[in-house]
Amino acid sequence: MLPAAQGDSLWIEYGQAAHPYRVLIDGGTAATYDWLRTRIRSLPSNQRRFELLVVTHVDADHIEGAVRLLNDPALDLEFGDIWFNGWDQLSDMLGPLQGEFLSALIKTGELPWNRAFRARP
Repeated sequence: MLPAAQGDSLWIEYGQAAHPYRVLIDGGTAATYDWLRTRIRSLPSNQRRFELLVVTHVDADHIEGAVRLLNDPALDLEFGDIWFNGWDQLSDMLGPLQGEFLSALIKTGELPWNRAFRARP
């Protein structure tokens, strides 16, 4: 668990210790991103991959760190899939600004999005 104040940011590793698989659940607040960025920068560049990024919902204490993460190309991250129900999945309702911004970052970066669900919620 990364320090996320009132929010959540869970870093999960599994598999072989030398080359683990990684899952990140939520990014916490904007302030949490400093912890997240430091941890990612400590990884060798060839291990900066998350099998899965899950953004559970658009409250600021869960999404702001994820927005900053996807908006930082210097980290050179790779994602196997991103689970996030944004405008495309929930087109009958408009989410808060951070949700719209995260959706745009995923689209613009041509990142995998809800691949496990065929791009549906």
